[in-house]
Amino acid sequence: KLLVGSSVNLVPDPNFVNGLDAWGPWMQPGNFSVVQSADMVPQSRATAGLRVTSSRVSCSIFAHKGGFTDPNSGFQVSGGESFLLTCKISAKGALPSAGSIAFVLYGNRKDGAGGPAGTFVTINASSITNDWVEYTGTVTLNNLFTKVDLYLFASNFSGTVDIIDFRLVEQASAELIVDGAITANKIAANAITATHIAAATITSAELAANSVSAGKVV
Repeated sequence: KLLVGSSVNLVPDPNFVNGLDAWGPWMQPGNFSVVQSADMVPQSRATAGLRVTSSRVSCSIFAHKGGFTDPNSGFQVSGGESFLLTCKISAKGALPSAGSIAFVLYGNRKDGAGGPAGTFVTINASSITNDWVEYTGTVTLNNLFTKVDLYLFASNFSGTVDIIDFRLVEQASAELIVDGAITANKIAANAITATHIAAATITSAELAANSVSAGKVV
């Protein structure tokens, strides 16, 4: 099934125009900072990015201020939605030596508890280099959640990385035309001519009996 992404980015400040004001550092908030693009030399139009610096400790941050415990944070869901995340990551200085970074949808369930709704991608520290690499992943929700948010969790991470171009969009089915949606009264007169029809695509098998009379043949 083909899916297409919405144009609405669900990350409120993906380029950190207002620093971390819109974001919600959770565990070890001092491990997160915003750096300008001149410091990163990124291959993008990003004006700034998120820097994660840690020494074998776990740290985390939400894309919305307040985290999952804030009723006004994150975005509402009803179940069954599919979300696509993309971002770019590069190591700063020495390569990361331990741990991993996971990008997760985390939120509130209908039973009042909080928890992960799905993981977009988990990146091992050993695979991160000084080159900019784009990562992408998809999460499809079950019907247990009412509200979710993007959550970055660096587990026992050791190193420094920059992350730019956050983009989180809801996906919709590309099956936009259902069977029977286009009927003859929706097609303008003379809109379809022989130049629009591929050779040999209409044969006698496609024509109903007596549907073509002499008056219809030019």
